[in-house]
Amino acid sequence: MSDEIKNLSDLKASKKPKSGGSNFKIGGIIVALILGGLYLGTGGKIDVGGETAENEEQVTPQDDKEKKPEYFGLVDYLPTSTTGNIIKHTHYSLSYSEKHKQAEWVAYEITRDMVLNTTAERGHLSFKADPNLDKKKALVSKDYTRTGYDRGHLLPAQDMAFDKEAMKETFFMTNVSPQQKDFNRGVWKSLELLVRDWAANFDKIYVITGPVLTKRAKSRFPKAKKSVPVPSSYYKIILDYTGTDIKAIGFWLKNEESDNPLVSFATTIDDIEELTGIDFFSKLPDDIEDKLESEVELSEWALTKDAYSATLDEEADEKLVKKGEDRWVLPQGSTSIKAGEKKIGGDD
Repeated sequence: MSDEIKNLSDLKASKKPKSGGSNFKIGGIIVALILGGLYLGTGGKIDVGGETAENEEQVTPQDDKEKKPEYFGLVDYLPTSTTGNIIKHTHYSLSYSEKHKQAEWVAYEITRDMVLNTTAERGHLSFKADPNLDKKKALVSKDYTRTGYDRGHLLPAQDMAFDKEAMKETFFMTNVSPQQKDFNRGVWKSLELLVRDWAANFDKIYVITGPVLTKRAKSRFPKAKKSVPVPSSYYKIILDYTGTDIKAIGFWLKNEESDNPLVSFATTIDDIEELTGIDFFSKLPDDIEDKLESEVELSEWALTKDAYSATLDEEADEKLVKKGEDRWVLPQGSTSIKAGEKKIGGDD
């Protein structure tokens, strides 16, 4: 019996006269009907002597059941995990690969306020094992010592500079991947700066980034049970979900030094999915997912054809040829990239 019904029974009992009879029965029925009407008419609240009995179970309005599904909650942006090991920290999530001793992706939101209101500094912070992993299996900072590779952040520490604890969590070793020094401190850092600029300009964006673990590693270290493969390349995907139209762009970069403009690494999400085996926006409606992933309009990201072309600087192009690097050129008259147009990924 519910509390409300018990309260009604107690209330009726307090109204009962000392002597019985048919008048009492009729009167009791009338009182019950009056109280029942008051109960229903006040939405489950009855004021008796200044006290209110409330109906604790709130009925969901029919209109709420007919609301359209929310497509753009943060959980809907998480990619699929090929490992089934998703770790959630306060401001980011990751899919960890025990086999590769690093995350296959890290996903997070970054906003204008986070970029403009920086209060934390990284100088005093050090890399630590992720407490979510078995201590015997988790990498520690010294596993990278004297390997010749940087402890490359996937989620940059500076993206979390709005809060000391948020920045501290970026120093878990699950957020680290072995990167060639000139790559980490050069073109990769430039892309991270560009992402923060976009966050400030677009109000908020969603970022998914990680190493390409499906291709042959550049090398491994150390020669022990914690052997870590060095990825040959990395990717970064940015989703802008503000305004009337959402848009997305992908980048694929080799784990090596490069002087190429950032726009030359732009590609579609479909191409990155083909390369990694990861489905990035599977929970979005198919029509929105297809549009986002199959094509990139460079002008929407303030990336121009001129910056993308390999024919503007012949001297620079000659240097690229000598170094054995390729530069893809947009089709004549186009400002967009379509899935499959660029050959990315290299050899297995």
